[in-house]
Amino acid sequence: MDTAPTPDTYTLTRKADDDANEAWLLLHDGDLLIAFVDIVDCGHVLWIMDIAVHPDYRGRGLASRLLNGVIHGSPDSDIALSCGATTMNLEEWPKDTGGLPTEALAAWYARHGFRSTPHEDDEGRMVRNAHPTPTPSPGPAPVHPTVGPLTPIHSGQLTDYAAHCTDHGQILFIPDEILARVLRNEHIARHHT
Repeated sequence: MDTAPTPDTYTLTRKADDDANEAWLLLHDGDLLIAFVDIVDCGHVLWIMDIAVHPDYRGRGLASRLLNGVIHGSPDSDIALSCGATTMNLEEWPKDTGGLPTEALAAWYARHGFRSTPHEDDEGRMVRNAHPTPTPSPGPAPVHPTVGPLTPIHSGQLTDYAAHCTDHGQILFIPDEILARVLRNEHIARHHT
């Protein structure tokens, strides 16, 4: 009985450029590169630059094997990436018709523990925390009848602060707690006194 190859059938190797803090996990079928992930160690987080699978080898779990290799190879590191569908044009591969659409790709990363953490410079940013930060129970916050309390929103190592004004919509979503408090108080003073 002939069985189809599994993701573990293919040879996994690691290549590193320590000067650039960059590493690659590579999967080969014989001499043919069939999948890879490119990772840069930014000190506080590992950043996945690219993850790609040869068009003829897609749908076999190879990208999951590579991503799990990154996750389990660095269990104490947060891992981040910019989620977006791209095409790879490598000489060894036939013309790439593209992988998953961005929405499906984001869902795939979410199944591997990544959360969307959009940033003004990168709407597609996603992060997987090594040790998710428990949300501390908030202390008593002054409550205004129209403008709610300042609420911390944790996303990995970052915390944004938000307050919602039911009369005017969202008024704050700021990464600096002191500035968020000042702006919230200014809004209350300007519009609700």
